[in-house]
Amino acid sequence: MRKRKIKRDKRSLASQLWKIGLAVLIPLILLDGYLLADSKIFNIKTVDVTLDRISCVSGSDVKKEAGVLGQKFFLINEKNIESKLRDKFFCIKSVKILKIFPDKLNLEVSGREAVAILALLKSLETTPSGLENLASQSASISAQEKIEGEFLV
Repeated sequence: MRKRKIKRDKRSLASQLWKIGLAVLIPLILLDGYLLADSKIFNIKTVDVTLDRISCVSGSDVKKEAGVLGQKFFLINEKNIESKLRDKFFCIKSVKILKIFPDKLNLEVSGREAVAILALLKSLETTPSGLENLASQSASISAQEKIEGEFLV
């Protein structure tokens, strides 16, 4: 009977040590994780911008408008950055964001292609004869481009 009591005491002592060890270890792990995430190691320090088919905005403007310098690496909202850039600059079609651990961000920005060019007309060109002249000039340019294109093929 005495042997059983000793075994129970050893088991209960071992289980109590495990509970105490876990009670101390879990808060230490959580504190370590918090301190590591809150440190300045994970602040974005460099932003590289790659522009593809964009003429309306420069890389420095994109970098400035994205506003990610100094933010935490893990807290960056990629969809928010893309929507902010697309709303600000109409010529941006898409933004691809690449995170490079621990403190670098690459922004690959693609632009829209122009399908039409609008020209401002002077008051003299708005007369019917001026508009016909303008239309015939653009038609001849378009025809010339088609002819050149056929010869290239």
